[in-house]
Amino acid sequence: WNVTVQWLAGDFACRLLMFLKLQAMYSCAFVTMVISLDRQSAILNPLAISKARKRNRVMLTVAWGMSVLLSVPQLFLFHNVTIIHPEDFTQCTTRGSFVTHWHETAYNMFTFSCLFLLPLVIMITCYTRIFCEISKRLKKDNLRSNEVHLRCSKNNIPRARMRTLKMSIVIVLSFIICWTPYYL
Repeated sequence: WNVTVQWLAGDFACRLLMFLKLQAMYSCAFVTMVISLDRQSAILNPLAISKARKRNRVMLTVAWGMSVLLSVPQLFLFHNVTIIHPEDFTQCTTRGSFVTHWHETAYNMFTFSCLFLLPLVIMITCYTRIFCEISKRLKKDNLRSNEVHLRCSKNNIPRARMRTLKMSIVIVLSFIICWTPYYL
């Protein structure tokens, strides 16, 4: 498509490519959201590890299902459009799919909300809760440091959890850095 400038693969391929393109974007955003929810659960409810596998499977199934469901409109919005004058030219586009420009803007805003705002808000909420929980535990440990210790660890927060927090911050920042220019 980039080489020929016009679309040469036909109407079915146009619709399928646009569906798969948006589905990949949704699944990326939603799976990243599931990772955030899983990390939050691991830190806030560490004893619920036995339920984690089933919960994660359900969340991933929902994430992939929603990715497919929210991408279905692409199959109906995109199609081949051919103009004859001044030269025969075919493009894969949404031209003529929306009744008014307002409908197209509403669809784009809905997609923006589902692909960017919703995952961002959920990730920031999860990682903020994780940070608050770790801070709360560290404060508890500092208060106990004045008490007599009987061969117990001074810090109840394993290094792995601190690494998880750092990795979480990297994930959120990467999401913001990678997606913001696209939406701006």
